[in-house]
Amino acid sequence: MKRAPQLLSTFAEVDSQMEVNIPFRIRKSLQEAMKVQHGETNLFDELQKHVYDMLSQDVFPIFMTSEMYADFLKNGKTALHDRSPTIRSIEKLVKDTNHTNVAQEQTAKCRQLTAKIATIYKQYDDPGVVADFVAMNAEVDNTLFFFEKMIGDSMADLNSCVPILRNLSEGLLDYIAQLDQLRSNGRLERFLTSNRLRIQLEEINFDIHRKANLLMSRMGKNSTSTSTSTSSVMDVSKMSVDKQHMELIDVLFSDLEGKRFWGESFGILSLWVPWIDFIRCLSAFVRDEISSDEEKVLQYLLDGSGLGAVSQHKFSEFLRAFGPIIGNNTNCVRNVKLILREKWFYGFLSKSESEHLLFGQPSGTYLIRFSRSKVGSFSIAFVVNGKYYHILINSCQPVGFKVLENETKKEKTFLKVSDIVKHYDYALKAPLSSTLPFEKWFQGDLDSTESQALLRAKAPGTFLIRFSSSVLGAFAASYVNDMWRVESLLIRKSQAGKFLVSSHDEELTFNSISQLVSNFQDSIFRISTPNPLHIVTDVILRWRTEIESLESKLDDIFS
Repeated sequence: MKRAPQLLSTFAEVDSQMEVNIPFRIRKSLQEAMKVQHGETNLFDELQKHVYDMLSQDVFPIFMTSEMYADFLKNGKTALHDRSPTIRSIEKLVKDTNHTNVAQEQTAKCRQLTAKIATIYKQYDDPGVVADFVAMNAEVDNTLFFFEKMIGDSMADLNSCVPILRNLSEGLLDYIAQLDQLRSNGRLERFLTSNRLRIQLEEINFDIHRKANLLMSRMGKNSTSTSTSTSSVMDVSKMSVDKQHMELIDVLFSDLEGKRFWGESFGILSLWVPWIDFIRCLSAFVRDEISSDEEKVLQYLLDGSGLGAVSQHKFSEFLRAFGPIIGNNTNCVRNVKLILREKWFYGFLSKSESEHLLFGQPSGTYLIRFSRSKVGSFSIAFVVNGKYYHILINSCQPVGFKVLENETKKEKTFLKVSDIVKHYDYALKAPLSSTLPFEKWFQGDLDSTESQALLRAKAPGTFLIRFSSSVLGAFAASYVNDMWRVESLLIRKSQAGKFLVSSHDEELTFNSISQLVSNFQDSIFRISTPNPLHIVTDVILRWRTEIESLESKLDDIFS
């Protein structure tokens, strides 16, 4: 098994040297298994079966009908009786194979699956939350529609496209199975609205996109009527696209300059673009050099899943929060720094996570986070006499930010989020001061089932800290013990602000969660699970230190 990492990096990783066209589920399973490093000899069995099936059903039949193989036989290099039973059985399969029929069947199957996915998302109450998934599904269906036309016109190279269609079909089946399971368990909304869990669906979403992109690029190579590039799946001038798809794009881009940037840089119907292309084009468009710190934060906001790509939907959502893309003496990159350097901003928190963090805090303590109910907007969470309040900050760029006041039932407009904080300082008295969301081992409001799934097959000593799903203000530590089982510890918070945990019939007291983690670092807490926010913690804290230092100097000058 010493060669397992080499085999994985050479054949199974995305964009590897000799990447094999395999389903996302198998690739993900291999990656997870390699982290554990069990050393099992059956690690590649599922991949081996998939590759054999792909060879026997697609690649080998294509080779057997090629001129190269015909010449090989004609020159007498081999005889029929010398060939193995496996080859002879595959040869028989080839004789019965009609690639046109197979292509039509696979295309029809894929379109049925995209229709089912569309139905699932159509039932969801909030279209904004599922917009990127809906757009991806429409893209795949448009690609298949175009492919059907090419089959009828005998324009497609079916020998190279059929294997991709089969793989796309498997990917769509895996996707639907995941959605159906989440729906049956009543957890689909939870996965869509939780930033940590949504990543799992985004990874599958992107893998489907890659397969559709590959199919379109193969069509482009064999047709003079269409063209594609790695950063554009379809071009509006080359294809007919349904009206709803274009209307969706108009809704997504409220920032017209942002829409122009995307269209001129990548093609308006490009749903995903490589990160390296995106950051280069953005820097040129805003006419501002983007520093390494700024790029790190932008990637956290736009590519939290670590896919190495930016979706059109995520970018439009980003502009709603940090736009306009370019304005008078400002741009979206500078606006990011203006907000993230504020000590009251806590990023991708859920409503329940906000309340957990504010638990036990004095009246008037507040924080600001991204809103999940209103895409591209923010939400203020604050506590008064133990009761929690959440106020929507509706982003209306380039106009500014609007808040609906309860007393007058009228919206008040502000130029900046910081202006809102200043205006309502009679209620928002002090920003929450907590480093917890930035810790590398912190996983927010995951419940016990989600923690089990995250830690499954992880090495002993792997752990995470999360909010308790049953007790407000309490925490839980989930970890993998030496028997490869997931266990949990309840961490209670006393009225004095201490953290209490029972271990071996003894109650231990700690001043902070960090101190608790350090205490168990050499025993049960050895490997932390990655927290996406921790990746940019050093940058954000540095920005906040810089602004605090500047404010301190200004106070000294004017005092």
